[in-house]
Amino acid sequence: MFILTSKWIYQDNKKLECDKSLLIDESVITDVISNNQINKDYKNLQREFYDNHLFIPSFSECYLDINDCENEEEYQEKITRIMGSGVTRIQVVSKDYKKALKFMRNYGLCMSFALTLDAADYTQDEMKQLINTLDFYKSDHSIRFSIDLRNILSFENETIKKVAYICNELNLQINFHSGDLIGLSNNDTNKLFSFWDDVNLLNNCAVHDVVTHKKNWMKYLNKKNIVIMVKYNELMNLENVEYFLMLIQKKYKCVLVSDCDNSFKFYDILRIIQYFYKKNEKSFDPYKILDCITSNTVDFFEDLSQRGTIKKGSLASFNVYNIHKEKFLIKHVIKPVLVDLDNKSLTNVWSSGQIMDIQNG
Repeated sequence: MFILTSKWIYQDNKKLECDKSLLIDESVITDVISNNQINKDYKNLQREFYDNHLFIPSFSECYLDINDCENEEEYQEKITRIMGSGVTRIQVVSKDYKKALKFMRNYGLCMSFALTLDAADYTQDEMKQLINTLDFYKSDHSIRFSIDLRNILSFENETIKKVAYICNELNLQINFHSGDLIGLSNNDTNKLFSFWDDVNLLNNCAVHDVVTHKKNWMKYLNKKNIVIMVKYNELMNLENVEYFLMLIQKKYKCVLVSDCDNSFKFYDILRIIQYFYKKNEKSFDPYKILDCITSNTVDFFEDLSQRGTIKKGSLASFNVYNIHKEKFLIKHVIKPVLVDLDNKSLTNVWSSGQIMDIQNG
């Protein structure tokens, strides 16, 4: 057991706390304590100081598509780039998931895998391979899977039923892409979602492309059972930013993802949203934005009991920013402001109670 002390901590993504410390036992935050409490009860424990730093929960990347990577070196390049922005939880998406499973588990990160089934080139043998893979890893609780369905309308109904049965039996999440539904009439859309509801396909799903298309499909989905996956490249215009913020305001669980992009763009999105709020003369409330890469992402990974925030009982994973470096110097404020986060101010990353070398991966 040891203690980490920083100047500022974003506790539970809700409150910026000053002069607090984390009591860490192996991979778990045992408690968030005051410095006075340390002197009274824990003065004999090992203690490390971050005197001018801010602790924020380490970030997740929940749909990192590596289908554009041709070899292990390209996988490593993409993962290392993501890690350099403080990401310690990654969902890897690949059609060639056997190769991904072989190469991607050696980075000291918390990983999950989305196994892709694409109706454009689907064969019965692919379903057998998928079932065999899930069966092989069923006793390995360090890894979590989901199923990524592409060109979903081209699947036979029996295939959809089988996928739904497997996912419900094993509690796997289903990714589907609402862009695949463009062109459906209202009547066909009603029939489609009615069928999906009958086979329980919508019980635990992640829906893509919602911000891009803004269709009225949300009425078919139970807010508690879905996650809305929002690509960073969907938020490059103010109309989409406004729609995204509306979803958050209505308490939809949103997750920010890179998809096929080579860069983690959370820092850019903070500035875009800040610009949006200034333009509309509103105040900037960053907390729900932070949820989109921390607490909202936890179900994609293996340990559902440990939330992706800094609080008692959570996994000891967090990013450490030096508030005296780079963009934090621009404003002379009493406390750090989330919108001023910059990955150049990122000094350390802790993952499961261990410090990581983010420069070399």
